[in-house]
Amino acid sequence: MAHRRAPVSLVRHPARTLADPHCGPVSKFDTIPAPAAGTCRHGRTQLQPDPHLSRFVDRQVGSGRHQTASEVVREALRRYEATLSQDEARVAAIQTAIQEGRADIARGDFTLVETAEDAAGLYAALTGRSR
Repeated sequence: MAHRRAPVSLVRHPARTLADPHCGPVSKFDTIPAPAAGTCRHGRTQLQPDPHLSRFVDRQVGSGRHQTASEVVREALRRYEATLSQDEARVAAIQTAIQEGRADIARGDFTLVETAEDAAGLYAALTGRSR
């Protein structure tokens, strides 16, 4: 019979008041009901990683990089959050470039490139050198 690994558990702190600076809002993805007004109730969140991720967590703890599985999960979530923020910034930059490009076109401020010669001429005009 195969050994079944217990789920990784992130234990949250016991009930605290909202005045506690470490007590943030309950996520809409949280597995516990919203706290009563004026309290911050933290429960247990259990994660059940697939075998590959479970081995990864074990390797990270075994290597000494992290002391517990919870530390591995917290770092992974922080990195994931940072990645999402970077993705949002990239999308915003692309949307801004699109808006600027459309505004340029609406003003007639563009160069139509239909042939390879047109492209070479535009390149030379922008860079000061030919290809």
